[in-house]
Amino acid sequence: SSPKVSTTEPPLSLGGSAERITLPPLDESDALVRKLVQALSESPAIMAWLPTNGHIRNFTVVVTNIADGVTPAKHLGVLRPSARFRIVNGAGGSYADPRSYGRYTAIADAVASVDPVGAARLYATLKPRIEEAHRELGSAEVSFDTTLARAIVALLKTPILENPIPLKPKGIGYAYA
Repeated sequence: SSPKVSTTEPPLSLGGSAERITLPPLDESDALVRKLVQALSESPAIMAWLPTNGHIRNFTVVVTNIADGVTPAKHLGVLRPSARFRIVNGAGGSYADPRSYGRYTAIADAVASVDPVGAARLYATLKPRIEEAHRELGSAEVSFDTTLARAIVALLKTPILENPIPLKPKGIGYAYA
C-alpha cells in the first residue's frame, strides 16, 4: 500500500502580511510598538495606554487571561473607568444601574477606532516577539494564535444580560448574582 499523503493545508497563521521591518529585542520593543499603534488610532484611551511599558508582554498576558477565563483587569489599570460602578435598590434587592455601562464608552470607542486590517498587519509584524512573550508565560507547547483564538471565542460567548441585573453583596462591594 502507498503512504497516505495529506491533502489538507496547514492552518493559516492569524494576522495579515507582516511589515518588513527589523524587530528589536522584546525588552527594547516599546518604542516601535508605540509608533506602530499610533498609526492605527488616535483614540484618547489608546493614547493613554501608549506611555506605559511592556506593551507586548502586557498584550500577551491580557489575551492569555481572557482565554483562560481570568479577568485581565490588573494588567489594564490605565484603561480602568474613572466613574464609579453604580447600583440601584429596588424590589427584591440591588441591581446594576444601567448608567454604569457608560463607564466603558471610551474603551468601546477605542476598540471601534482601530482599523482591523492595520491591527492584523501589526499582529503579524510583532508576532515573533508576541510568541517569545507567550513562551515566557510557560505556553511553549501552543502557539499564541491558538491562545488568541480561544480568547476571541471566550469574548464571543460572553452573555448579553438584560436589565435589571441583580447583584449580591461581596466583601465591601457587589458581585453579579
